[in-house]
Amino acid sequence: MTKKTFPTVAKQVTAKKIINLVYKDLHSFDIIVGEGFREFSQEMINISATYGCLSVDNLFSHQITISRNIIKEVELIKSKLAIKLKDVFELVDGIFTTNM
Repeated sequence: MTKKTFPTVAKQVTAKKIINLVYKDLHSFDIIVGEGFREFSQEMINISATYGCLSVDNLFSHQITISRNIIKEVELIKSKLAIKLKDVFELVDGIFTTNM
């Protein structure tokens, strides 16, 4: 990925939109340094570069669809983790629990 400089006006608009994100949706200022937010933002830039100007309403999935996908992802991670931990706990005769 090449490093480009952006016009001052683009940076000002971006800063304003981040401020709006923080106060309208009650997010912490730390959201912009989070790995997930940065990955998401970069992907949105990449999609826009590929497909041009799009309406976010046409791009984003419904919140129910996203929640279902999160549940599927959690179940997949949980089953992979259980397989990895099974041998360890058999060796030490241990168990574990979470409050999640």
